[in-house]
Amino acid sequence: MILFVLVIAGVCATVFALARDVERRRVTGYQAYCSARGYTYLHVRPGGEAEYVRVIEMFRHGASHIWRHEITGPDFVAFEYLYTTGIDDRSGADREAMIKWEDGNTHLPRFAAGPKALLDRIAPLVHAPHIDFPEDPDFSRLYVVRGVDRDPVRRLFRPAVRAHLVANPGQQLAGDGPILFWWRFGGLPPPELLDAFLAAAAQVKWLLTSPAGD
Repeated sequence: MILFVLVIAGVCATVFALARDVERRRVTGYQAYCSARGYTYLHVRPGGEAEYVRVIEMFRHGASHIWRHEITGPDFVAFEYLYTTGIDDRSGADREAMIKWEDGNTHLPRFAAGPKALLDRIAPLVHAPHIDFPEDPDFSRLYVVRGVDRDPVRRLFRPAVRAHLVANPGQQLAGDGPILFWWRFGGLPPPELLDAFLAAAAQVKWLLTSPAGD
């Protein structure tokens, strides 16, 4: 019995050491990435999500909320968000790779959108009505859009926006006034993939906020 306990303890210590080493290498990689581009890096921002619970309902749910690997550029903040859900065998940890913009010149209607397959994860506006797009069955098959004011949200999701989301599935969005969030399920990409990740998000942001988006 003692030998069994020692073996388990040794395995746990090894796993912990490996995880710590992986995290240390991630921090070093993100720091180098930010240094090369003039961005700012912060390993962990405790309670960073609290300011935005009105925009993203996900920030209210679960436990062990962690906002980490924050990368701040000239007009964006990218980060990895972790939280745990459930209290039984179905409990698990979720990771989201997120980007936030805040622009005083932008005035978005309050909305949230995401894949139907992840409806239980996104639910950023649980009390907001579902907004239909009967003219776009492909979009309606893949995505759910919720919003407080139907017409402004429908105008926001004009054909170019819907077409892009259909062609690039798995994207999640929420906005309110000057604030816009974009995210994908999964961890923040490694440094060598970050440029592409940021570019993909910026494309969606441009489509949503630029009058020339169509």
